[in-house]
Amino acid sequence: WFIPVVGNIIVPITGSQLGYTELSWFCFSIGIVFWIVLLTIIMYRLFFHEPLPARMTPMLFILLAPPSVGFISYIGMVGELDVFARIIYYMALFLGLLLAFSSFNYCHHENDAFDIIYIFPSVIGRAVVFIDCFIVLVGSPHHKSCI
Repeated sequence: WFIPVVGNIIVPITGSQLGYTELSWFCFSIGIVFWIVLLTIIMYRLFFHEPLPARMTPMLFILLAPPSVGFISYIGMVGELDVFARIIYYMALFLGLLLAFSSFNYCHHENDAFDIIYIFPSVIGRAVVFIDCFIVLVGSPHHKSCI
């Protein structure tokens, strides 16, 4: 369900650089609105229905894609860090931390080595990207590699 959402949010990364400003905003708007709708549906499912089976929990890492790509797309279109960019960034950071801590809980269950091999690099890679972007958001004059 998230593939069309992320697909629409990816369009502005290249579209804004090629001069398709209105098309980029159109696709970005559709992607962000559908992301909010799908996130609401998934959170409802997680909070009010039976828990996911243990083998299905790594699938929740797909929740990181829309806000992460949305942040990059929005910065590419606007060119600066404003309030909405920070909201998207911190939403991705919150989801990343939530999933990172829940993945440690998942690793205590019986599972295959593939599950641990999948979770560990994604958590570490996301942490490095978020730390790098946080340094840029804070305003370090010596570090500007996120954007």
